[in-house]
Amino acid sequence: MTRATAKTSTDVGHIDAGHIDAGQLQTSRTGRSPDAFERSAPQGSAPQRSASQGSAPRGWAGAASDVTAQSTERHERATRKRSGTSRHISRWLPVLTSVLIVGALIAGCGGSDNSPADTAAATTAKLSPAAQEGFDVAQRSGCTSCHGPQGQGGVAPPFIGLAGSDVTLADGTTVIADDAYLERSIKEPQAQMVDGYNIQMPTISLSDGDVDKIVTYLDAVGAK
Repeated sequence: MTRATAKTSTDVGHIDAGHIDAGQLQTSRTGRSPDAFERSAPQGSAPQRSASQGSAPRGWAGAASDVTAQSTERHERATRKRSGTSRHISRWLPVLTSVLIVGALIAGCGGSDNSPADTAAATTAKLSPAAQEGFDVAQRSGCTSCHGPQGQGGVAPPFIGLAGSDVTLADGTTVIADDAYLERSIKEPQAQMVDGYNIQMPTISLSDGDVDKIVTYLDAVGAK
């Protein structure tokens, strides 16, 4: 009886040892209980991916967005610059146009016609010796002080183009500036005043020879 009881106790101890739960077995092997493993992992946390997973798509999208923003900014700057340039040109365009028109008119006038002084100087430069002598007498006598240094006119009628032309007098009559008219105008300047000129020409004492020389000069530069 005693042996049977001992055997039975041995068998029960064997069965109990065979029925040790997995938790106890894991604790005996790892030194940590299952509860410890469960507490070490945050509840509800999703599995973490490596840093490289999913980062590449976001990086390319960000770079593309930066490039697009920079391109838009450059386009806006260029647009503002063109707009400012257009406003600047529009503001000064009327002025520039006026300057060009005036310049063209001046160039056209200067290119087609010379001034009276230039024309007179060119005419005087081509005088014959006899006509040049008459011009010298007129200069010495002070005639060019009123009729112009080159005979182009001034406060008194011009010498250039006078001889042979129709002259309107102050009384409204018209005469031809022939040699008789020229001689009388030199000797009696108040006798036939030219219309539009109110200056009183002084009487100059000249010899007949000097008067003839001046008339020769006036014929040389007269109307052709």
